[in-house]
Amino acid sequence: MIIAGRPGVRPLQCLQCICSKIKILKIVKITKTILTEDLEIHIIEIPKINRMLENGKLKKWILFLENPEGEETKRMAEKEKEIKEAIETLEDISSDETKERIAELRQKYIMDKKSELRTAKEIGIKEGFKKGLEEGSKNEKTEIVKKMLQENIAIEIITKITSLTQEEIEKIKLKTN
Repeated sequence: MIIAGRPGVRPLQCLQCICSKIKILKIVKITKTILTEDLEIHIIEIPKINRMLENGKLKKWILFLENPEGEETKRMAEKEKEIKEAIETLEDISSDETKERIAELRQKYIMDKKSELRTAKEIGIKEGFKKGLEEGSKNEKTEIVKKMLQENIAIEIITKITSLTQEEIEKIKLKTN
């Protein structure tokens, strides 16, 4: 799960052991410059959450993430400053149609790319399977030709049976000798 927010809001501070914070940097040679103070990305490792559910604050954050507009979340916001700030940030982003549209377009782009990759993978698998069958058939014919040559069967007969040209059979004969 990835959550982006204003750096002043620390909604995930209680989750430090399951959360990584990312800032956007510009790296020029050895120096690292923060490009913006307006954005932090928090990556939550969901599998680790289950091991920590006894933490009351963590339960509150999970409830917020599952239903940020729910009544229980609103009641929590009255007591928890960080959750209130997170709700305000979410409302701020949601109230701006341009920001919402950008988020929707980004999501569409990601889904389109995943679809393209899935389609390309399927095509690659089909082509690989087809090529494998062709290669296997060719190898099988080669083995049959080798056995027929060992039995001193005439090349004209081998040509009729295998549908290979005389040149192809001669090449196989040279490789076996």
